[in-house]
Amino acid sequence: MEKISVIIPIYNSSRFINDCLRSIFNSTYRNFEVIVVDDGSTDDLSRVLGAVGEFRSDIVFLSTEHQGQAAARNLGFQKSTGEYAAFFDADDINGKMRFELCVKRLEENPGVGMVFCGSTFINEQGGFLPGVSKFPNFASEQFLGRMFEGNWISTISTTLFRSNVFKKTGGFDESFPLAEDYDLYLRTGKITRVKYVDLPLVRCRRHDNNLRRDWQTCKEYEIRAIKKHDPAEIASKLSIIFRNEEEFRVTFGKILYRIGHIRQAMQHFHKAYKINAMNEDVYFFTGNCYFDTGNYQKAGEEYGKCLAINPNHVGCLNNVGVLYFIRGEYERSIAEFEKAAKLGNNCLEPQYNLACIKNDYSGEKLLLSVFGMKQLQNGFNP
Repeated sequence: MEKISVIIPIYNSSRFINDCLRSIFNSTYRNFEVIVVDDGSTDDLSRVLGAVGEFRSDIVFLSTEHQGQAAARNLGFQKSTGEYAAFFDADDINGKMRFELCVKRLEENPGVGMVFCGSTFINEQGGFLPGVSKFPNFASEQFLGRMFEGNWISTISTTLFRSNVFKKTGGFDESFPLAEDYDLYLRTGKITRVKYVDLPLVRCRRHDNNLRRDWQTCKEYEIRAIKKHDPAEIASKLSIIFRNEEEFRVTFGKILYRIGHIRQAMQHFHKAYKINAMNEDVYFFTGNCYFDTGNYQKAGEEYGKCLAINPNHVGCLNNVGVLYFIRGEYERSIAEFEKAAKLGNNCLEPQYNLACIKNDYSGEKLLLSVFGMKQLQNGFNP
């Protein structure tokens, strides 16, 4: 039985760490080491950890100045001795059989360097939230192409790496204060095969920080991660997934748009339109292109065409809400966000926008999120 190194960076999350550690030590897989890296916490972490008597002696504690999760995880890995590495967030809960099932998948597939699973969601108090994060229609050969579309992995806590493969990636990019996990997944997909356990084996916690304004910064770093990769390489990976030209053009156009290649994106959307003038996403993303260039009138016209085809298009409803806000029509804006949030279930953009707009009608400090533009999907699509 190979050893797993469970690496848990923690920064001011002392209120969650006991539940997290208990879930790790409750695992049916018994050969592991736990490395907790205190990333310069300023809360009462020392007192909380000192009270974890039941497994205190089985944990390696490291401490460093606050440098961010990427650096903390890299430090933990440097001190690890396991054949496998599991990077776990201090506020998440590990499923009892998660390690056992993920290790089994790696043992069955010697050429696979990373495996991950699905997750459910819990609130700050541990109560279950609606929705399950899954990777729909997962196929190993399509992994990298699908990840270029967006981050389908809800949390780093669902992943398990072979330690030698993680080392080959170069580790987490410490210049990324956010989205460092997404950047790692893209680099991992280039050097190894990835497998998936289609079960929700981790509970991912959502709390106050999930809708903070750093979320916008996270989206920007996701784009930075994609920009590390050549568009020709991205197109090659997408061609494995999309044999249909219309779907390929729309999807590649979306990615080009996200990384700022608007003119090229518009060319692909136009070609997709010629193939199928009833493709709602062609109008939606063309509207986003106009929005990004500040042509809000044309953006609104394109969004209208999209909604004429699909009145329940969550992303489009969200973006129309942003346009209403820009025009000063706050009540109509809120109505669109509320409709999008209800239809989209776990779609974060309208939830984020509602949290912003209800706290600041002036717009002076408000940065609303346009769906499909610098988008963080967190494993969900409308």
